[in-house]
Amino acid sequence: MKYKNVIAYFMGVSVLILVWFLFSTIYNSDLIIPNINSVINSFLRLWGDSNTYLVILKTISRIFLTTIVSFIVGVGLAIISNRIEFFRNSVRPIFSVFRVLPAIACIVIFLFIFSNEYSPIMVSFIVMVPIIYDNCLTALRGIDKDILDELRCQTKLNFKTNIKVLLPIIKNILFISFIIAFSFGFKAMIMAEYICSSSNTVGNMIFLYRNDLNISMMYAWILVILLFSIGVEIGVNLLKKKLSE
Repeated sequence: MKYKNVIAYFMGVSVLILVWFLFSTIYNSDLIIPNINSVINSFLRLWGDSNTYLVILKTISRIFLTTIVSFIVGVGLAIISNRIEFFRNSVRPIFSVFRVLPAIACIVIFLFIFSNEYSPIMVSFIVMVPIIYDNCLTALRGIDKDILDELRCQTKLNFKTNIKVLLPIIKNILFISFIIAFSFGFKAMIMAEYICSSSNTVGNMIFLYRNDLNISMMYAWILVILLFSIGVEIGVNLLKKKLSE
Protein backbone atom coordinates (compact mmCIF):
# COMPACT_ATOMS: atom_id res chain seq x y z
CA MET A 1 0.00 0.00 0.00
CA LYS A 2 2.86 2.36 0.87
CA TYR A 3 4.54 1.83 -2.50
CA LYS A 4 1.24 2.37 -4.30
CA ASN A 5 0.87 5.74 -2.58
CA VAL A 6 4.39 6.72 -3.63
CA ILE A 7 3.72 5.67 -7.22
CA ALA A 8 0.42 7.57 -7.24
CA TYR A 9 2.18 10.68 -5.89
CA PHE A 10 4.84 10.58 -8.59
CA MET A 11 2.18 10.01 -11.23
CA GLY A 12 0.51 13.22 -10.09
CA VAL A 13 3.85 15.05 -10.32
CA SER A 14 4.38 13.60 -13.79
CA VAL A 15 0.99 14.92 -14.90
CA LEU A 16 1.91 18.42 -13.69
CA ILE A 17 5.23 18.28 -15.57
CA LEU A 18 3.44 17.06 -18.70
CA VAL A 19 0.91 19.91 -18.50
CA TRP A 20 3.77 22.38 -18.07
CA PHE A 21 5.56 20.90 -21.09
CA LEU A 22 2.41 21.07 -23.24
CA PHE A 23 1.64 24.69 -22.37
CA SER A 24 5.24 25.80 -22.85
CA THR A 25 5.21 24.09 -26.27
CA ILE A 26 1.87 25.65 -27.24
CA TYR A 27 2.82 29.22 -26.27
CA ASN A 28 6.47 28.77 -27.27
CA SER A 29 7.46 31.94 -25.43
CA ASP A 30 9.74 32.30 -22.40
CA LEU A 31 7.85 35.49 -21.53
CA ILE A 32 4.69 33.47 -20.82
CA ILE A 33 5.63 29.92 -19.85
CA PRO A 34 9.33 29.15 -20.11
CA ASN A 35 10.39 25.62 -20.95
CA ILE A 36 11.37 23.24 -18.18
CA ASN A 37 15.09 23.22 -19.04
CA SER A 38 15.47 27.00 -18.75
CA VAL A 39 13.67 27.02 -15.39
CA ILE A 40 15.83 24.18 -14.05
CA ASN A 41 18.99 25.98 -15.20
CA SER A 42 17.80 29.17 -13.50
CA PHE A 43 16.95 27.17 -10.38
CA LEU A 44 20.45 25.71 -10.25
CA ARG A 45 22.01 29.15 -10.80
CA LEU A 46 20.11 30.44 -7.78
CA TRP A 47 22.09 28.20 -5.45
CA GLY A 48 25.37 29.54 -6.79
CA ASP A 49 24.47 33.02 -5.58
CA SER A 50 25.14 33.67 -1.89
CA ASN A 51 22.37 36.29 -1.85
CA THR A 52 19.84 33.48 -2.42
CA TYR A 53 20.56 32.00 0.98
CA LEU A 54 20.28 35.38 2.69
CA VAL A 55 16.92 36.07 1.02
CA ILE A 56 15.52 32.67 1.98
CA LEU A 57 16.90 32.98 5.51
CA LYS A 58 15.26 36.39 5.95
CA THR A 59 11.83 35.20 4.82
CA ILE A 60 11.93 31.94 6.80
CA SER A 61 13.23 33.63 9.96
CA ARG A 62 10.50 36.28 9.72
CA ILE A 63 7.74 33.72 9.32
CA PHE A 64 9.20 31.44 12.02
CA LEU A 65 9.42 34.25 14.59
CA THR A 66 5.94 35.48 13.61
CA THR A 67 4.59 31.95 14.07
CA ILE A 68 6.10 31.73 17.56
CA VAL A 69 4.56 35.07 18.57
CA SER A 70 1.23 34.09 17.00
CA PHE A 71 1.33 30.76 18.84
CA ILE A 72 1.90 32.44 22.20
CA VAL A 73 -0.86 34.99 21.58
CA GLY A 74 -3.32 32.44 20.16
CA VAL A 75 -2.82 29.94 22.98
CA GLY A 76 -2.94 32.66 25.62
CA LEU A 77 -6.21 34.06 24.28
CA ALA A 78 -7.66 30.54 24.01
CA ILE A 79 -6.86 29.82 27.67
CA ILE A 80 -8.55 33.06 28.76
CA SER A 81 -11.55 32.38 26.51
CA ASN A 82 -11.87 28.88 27.93
CA ARG A 83 -12.07 30.31 31.44
CA ILE A 84 -14.07 33.50 30.85
CA GLU A 85 -17.17 33.31 28.64
CA PHE A 86 -17.50 37.10 28.50
CA PHE A 87 -14.01 37.39 27.06
CA ARG A 88 -14.73 34.60 24.57
CA ASN A 89 -17.81 36.41 23.30
CA SER A 90 -15.87 39.68 23.13
CA VAL A 91 -13.07 38.38 20.90
CA ARG A 92 -15.40 36.35 18.68
CA PRO A 93 -16.31 39.25 16.33
CA ILE A 94 -12.64 40.27 16.12
CA PHE A 95 -11.57 36.83 14.94
CA SER A 96 -14.58 36.66 12.63
CA VAL A 97 -13.31 39.79 10.89
CA PHE A 98 -9.81 38.31 10.65
CA ARG A 99 -11.21 35.16 9.03
CA VAL A 100 -13.40 36.83 6.39
CA LEU A 101 -11.20 39.84 5.58
CA PRO A 102 -9.31 39.16 2.32
CA ALA A 103 -5.54 39.12 2.68
CA ILE A 104 -5.18 41.79 -0.01
CA ALA A 105 -7.39 44.12 2.02
CA CYS A 106 -5.20 43.54 5.09
CA ILE A 107 -2.09 44.31 3.06
CA VAL A 108 -3.50 47.61 1.79
CA ILE A 109 -4.59 48.63 5.30
CA PHE A 110 -1.26 47.70 6.89
CA LEU A 111 0.69 49.52 4.18
CA PHE A 112 -0.89 52.74 5.41
CA ILE A 113 -0.17 51.91 9.06
CA PHE A 114 3.20 50.15 8.90
CA SER A 115 6.13 50.18 6.48
CA ASN A 116 6.45 47.77 3.57
CA GLU A 117 8.93 45.78 5.69
CA TYR A 118 6.54 45.12 8.60
CA SER A 119 3.24 44.81 6.70
CA PRO A 120 3.92 41.17 5.62
CA ILE A 121 4.63 40.26 9.24
CA MET A 122 1.31 41.73 10.40
CA VAL A 123 -0.58 39.99 7.58
CA SER A 124 0.89 36.62 8.54
CA PHE A 125 0.13 37.34 12.19
CA ILE A 126 -3.60 37.89 11.67
CA VAL A 127 -3.74 34.82 9.42
CA MET A 128 -2.11 32.51 11.98
CA VAL A 129 -3.58 33.69 15.30
CA PRO A 130 -7.19 32.66 14.50
CA ILE A 131 -6.01 29.19 13.37
CA ILE A 132 -4.08 28.58 16.57
CA TYR A 133 -6.78 30.16 18.75
CA ASP A 134 -9.62 28.08 17.27
CA ASN A 135 -7.74 24.77 17.47
CA CYS A 136 -6.51 25.40 21.01
CA LEU A 137 -9.89 26.58 22.30
CA THR A 138 -11.70 23.63 20.69
CA ALA A 139 -9.18 21.23 22.23
CA LEU A 140 -9.45 22.80 25.68
CA ARG A 141 -13.23 22.70 25.62
CA GLY A 142 -13.11 19.08 24.44
CA ILE A 143 -11.10 17.81 27.41
CA ASP A 144 -12.93 15.05 29.26
CA LYS A 145 -15.09 16.43 32.09
CA ASP A 146 -13.94 13.67 34.44
CA ILE A 147 -10.37 14.96 34.10
CA LEU A 148 -11.50 18.51 34.82
CA ASP A 149 -13.56 17.41 37.85
CA GLU A 150 -10.56 15.53 39.23
CA LEU A 151 -8.36 18.60 38.76
CA ARG A 152 -10.90 20.82 40.51
CA CYS A 153 -10.77 18.49 43.51
CA GLN A 154 -6.98 18.71 43.69
CA THR A 155 -6.30 22.32 42.72
CA LYS A 156 -7.83 25.53 41.45
CA LEU A 157 -8.21 25.80 37.67
CA ASN A 158 -6.41 29.09 37.11
CA PHE A 159 -4.17 30.35 34.28
CA LYS A 160 -1.12 28.61 35.76
CA THR A 161 -2.96 25.28 35.96
CA ASN A 162 -4.05 25.61 32.35
CA ILE A 163 -0.43 26.02 31.24
CA LYS A 164 1.09 23.29 33.44
CA VAL A 165 -1.69 20.68 33.31
CA LEU A 166 -4.21 21.24 30.50
CA LEU A 167 -1.84 22.27 27.70
CA PRO A 168 0.23 19.05 27.98
CA ILE A 169 -3.02 17.10 27.52
CA ILE A 170 -3.64 18.77 24.15
CA LYS A 171 0.03 19.02 23.12
CA ASN A 172 -0.53 16.92 19.97
CA ILE A 173 -3.15 19.33 18.67
CA LEU A 174 -0.93 22.28 19.57
CA PHE A 175 2.00 20.83 17.58
CA ILE A 176 -0.16 20.26 14.52
CA SER A 177 -1.72 23.72 14.87
CA PHE A 178 1.74 25.29 14.96
CA ILE A 179 2.81 23.61 11.74
CA ILE A 180 -0.47 24.29 9.94
CA ALA A 181 -0.35 27.94 11.00
CA PHE A 182 3.27 28.11 9.79
CA SER A 183 2.20 26.75 6.40
CA PHE A 184 -0.64 29.26 5.97
CA GLY A 185 1.47 32.08 7.36
CA PHE A 186 4.30 31.29 4.95
CA LYS A 187 2.00 31.63 1.94
CA ALA A 188 0.53 34.86 3.29
CA MET A 189 4.03 36.20 3.96
CA ILE A 190 5.20 35.51 0.38
CA MET A 191 2.12 37.17 -1.10
CA ALA A 192 2.49 40.21 1.14
CA GLU A 193 6.23 40.49 0.40
CA TYR A 194 5.43 40.47 -3.31
CA ILE A 195 2.80 43.19 -3.06
CA CYS A 196 4.67 45.30 -0.51
CA SER A 197 8.04 44.88 -2.26
CA SER A 198 9.82 44.13 1.00
CA SER A 199 13.55 44.29 0.27
CA ASN A 200 15.65 41.11 0.09
CA THR A 201 12.75 38.71 0.54
CA VAL A 202 11.48 35.77 -1.53
CA GLY A 203 8.31 37.61 -2.55
CA ASN A 204 10.34 40.63 -3.60
CA MET A 205 12.62 38.48 -5.77
CA ILE A 206 9.58 37.25 -7.70
CA PHE A 207 8.40 40.84 -8.10
CA LEU A 208 11.79 42.08 -9.35
CA TYR A 209 12.31 39.28 -11.88
CA ARG A 210 8.76 39.71 -13.16
CA ASN A 211 9.40 43.43 -13.74
CA ASP A 212 12.69 42.60 -15.49
CA LEU A 213 10.80 40.06 -17.65
CA ASN A 214 13.22 37.37 -16.50
CA ILE A 215 10.40 34.84 -16.33
CA SER A 216 12.65 31.79 -16.05
CA MET A 217 14.25 33.15 -12.89
CA MET A 218 10.81 34.14 -11.57
CA TYR A 219 9.62 30.55 -12.06
CA ALA A 220 12.81 29.33 -10.36
CA TRP A 221 11.90 31.29 -7.22
CA ILE A 222 8.35 29.97 -7.43
CA LEU A 223 9.86 26.47 -7.58
CA VAL A 224 11.77 27.23 -4.36
CA ILE A 225 8.49 28.19 -2.67
CA LEU A 226 6.77 25.10 -4.06
CA LEU A 227 9.44 22.72 -2.80
CA PHE A 228 9.44 24.33 0.63
CA SER A 229 5.63 24.15 0.82
CA ILE A 230 5.69 20.47 -0.19
CA GLY A 231 8.28 19.83 2.52
CA VAL A 232 6.06 21.48 5.13
CA GLU A 233 3.04 19.51 3.94
CA ILE A 234 4.95 16.23 4.14
CA GLY A 235 6.10 17.20 7.63
CA VAL A 236 2.51 17.87 8.69
CA ASN A 237 1.33 14.50 7.35
CA LEU A 238 4.19 12.61 9.00
CA LEU A 239 3.53 14.38 12.31
CA LYS A 240 -0.17 13.57 12.13
CA LYS A 241 0.64 9.89 11.52
CA LYS A 242 3.13 9.77 14.37
CA LEU A 243 0.79 11.49 16.82
CA SER A 244 -2.13 9.25 15.88
CA GLU A 245 -0.14 6.07 16.61
